[in-house]
Amino acid sequence: MSSSEKPDELEDVVDTLTSEADRADNLIRMLPVHAAPKNADRQPLKMERRAGRPRKVERAATVKDLEYHAATVEAKAAFIDEDAVVQATIKNTDPLSMLKLIKTAVARESAALHFQRIENEKHGRDTAQISTRRIDSLKKIADIELELKKLGADVIDVHSDKFQLVFKFWIETIREIASETMTSEQIDLFFNRLSTAMEGWEEKVEEVLR
Repeated sequence: MSSSEKPDELEDVVDTLTSEADRADNLIRMLPVHAAPKNADRQPLKMERRAGRPRKVERAATVKDLEYHAATVEAKAAFIDEDAVVQATIKNTDPLSMLKLIKTAVARESAALHFQRIENEKHGRDTAQISTRRIDSLKKIADIELELKKLGADVIDVHSDKFQLVFKFWIETIREIASETMTSEQIDLFFNRLSTAMEGWEEKVEEVLR
């Protein structure tokens, strides 16, 4: 290898050791400028700005900026994927359960607006816009509640408290009849078999009703 190639190798090593952040900083570093040019009369050339608002010059993004934005996009995507409403949509949740989930989500947003309105009042800030947005969210909750009532006439919610009471009533009725017609051993065997057969009955019923 000739001695003339060594300076080039040294430059390659220096370039390799230079961090990405330093390279990014070089992109936005202010460089010195030459003296202002002069006109035909040997007077300094003056630059006049046009009328109107000056154009905003955005700062060039650095490597750190790009890494931060990439991490933000990744975190946002993960958050969206784990959202309860998104998950329910992916799983094809039944309309009644979906509306209940949406109602809860809207209620949370409404509560957040309520909190922000109180904070604004503490600092003497305007609350009209937040109040309007909260009223809109409450109206949406009312609309969802009406839809739930409509669906309730056609859809049976096996997880509801009322349906669970009906199921308990059936079991107690069966137990009373069994105690009148069967021995203790037969009753125990019957209800053991019934308990096994009824495991996950809510999901089975939902599948039948779909």
